Amino acid sequence: AREDAYALRWLHRAARGAPSLWAMGNHDVRERRVHTRAEWERIYRRPANTFVDVQGVRLVTFAVDDFTGTSTPWVVPAATWAWLDTVITAASGPVILVDHYPPAELGVGSANYVQPAAALDDLVSGHPNIVGMLCGHMHKELGDPAAAAFWTIGGRSLPVLCDISSMLSLGALSRDQSAQIQSHSAYVTVLEDRWEVRYRAHGTHAWSGPGGQRVTTLDLATAAITHGM
Repeated sequence: AREDAYALRWLHRAARGAPSLWAMGNHDVRERRVHTRAEWERIYRRPANTFVDVQGVRLVTFAVDDFTGTSTPWVVPAATWAWLDTVITAASGPVILVDHYPPAELGVGSANYVQPAAALDDLVSGHPNIVGMLCGHMHKELGDPAAAAFWTIGGRSLPVLCDISSMLSLGALSRDQSAQIQSHSAYVTVLEDRWEVRYRAHGTHAWSGPGGQRVTTLDLATAAITHGM
């Protein structure tokens, strides 16, 4: 209950009244006495399967219905895939998928990706307006090449941003180091021909990422990735 109260305060403060999208993660449900999406929705007072339209771009988040163990696969039910098909079809512009678990191309092991993988492939291949994906769970370092990369999903090359905050890094200690390392937030600019990811350090508010890096650019036409200072 204390963690929920803290999270709600932080999320409302971070949004500052702007449109926001909250993606439900595995720890959000597995630690509860009732391990269901419905219970999370009751406490956070918003749907875990939802979307927000921002400047012509539709960002869509989706989740499992329940998650009972530490290694339970992130299996998205058929009803949610049908809902995704509907809301993506209805979008008037580009769509970005926002999900805690990554696609199978990025996941490690038998449980660490959106399942069924074939359902995600079918969704992406059937909707050319899906232009990218944001995900978490993998605890990627800011400088990890997989943190901002192009992956082939459903036969299409898509930009995928994963764990773009070092606050989530496990590192050598195999646990969260948010109190020991400089954490960053990532700000993503979505343009027709490229995505630009800028990093801002917490505390100092300096625009800086790994090794002083300030911006990562993903070129949508060439699938090239560049890192600038």
